[in-house]
Amino acid sequence: MTNWPNHVFEYCERGGSIAFWAEPLNALSNACFIIAGLAAAVRMEPIKSPALLRGFSILLTVMLFVIGFGSFLFHTFATQWAELADTPGKPHTIVSWTV
Repeated sequence: MTNWPNHVFEYCERGGSIAFWAEPLNALSNACFIIAGLAAAVRMEPIKSPALLRGFSILLTVMLFVIGFGSFLFHTFATQWAELADTPGKPHTIVSWTV
């Protein structure tokens, strides 16, 4: 059984610290994904885009938010539950960007 509140150590910048801002560069860089998601949402043209392209654009926009938010959780809380939050967006986004 997984113990969700357990901290995860020895990756990225974290080392052995449990401090919230132990990985400031990773945590703050996730804002770029959220800003990109906001920019994509604002730039979407709902009427002129074909349905397939619009669906694909919505998927990528949502995935930017999922990656930014999930990764922020993991790089600040550094627990097993936050690691789980960091995982879902990555495979789907990589596949969708390569299509």
